[in-house]
Amino acid sequence: MKLNVTVDIDWIDEEESLDQKIQEKIVDSIGPKISHKAVGSLESDALKQLSTKVDALVEKTYTEFLQRGVTITDQWGDVKKKDVTIYDLIKEKCDTWLLKKVDNEGRESSYGNNWTRMDWLINKQLDQQTKRMSDDIVKRSARQ
Repeated sequence: MKLNVTVDIDWIDEEESLDQKIQEKIVDSIGPKISHKAVGSLESDALKQLSTKVDALVEKTYTEFLQRGVTITDQWGDVKKKDVTIYDLIKEKCDTWLLKKVDNEGRESSYGNNWTRMDWLINKQLDQQTKRMSDDIVKRSARQ
């Protein structure tokens, strides 16, 4: 028995072969998918590299800013401090703020029960933690 099959391929020009047309269709359908994945991968890598470089630049700029020397003057322009770093100014302000005298409510005060703000903050945290722990113990003992 012999079987002959004929197929009409009207979408192929006479100058093209079937192999060429199939190859073009494959390239046309796979090409965009591959390029989309490649672009996505490159984009991800570029974002990681950019993020790393931006972080390093921000760190460098911040460090340079903190180490920059400045001159502090009063309201008339007379020099009070010369060539002091920003880091030292921040540290001095924090020290001054933490060592200010405060009352039992944490407000600045120069009389009565005076504590430093640092002592007041530490005592406030200790009181809160102690209260929380004792409340937990009471709740556990009530369940038992």
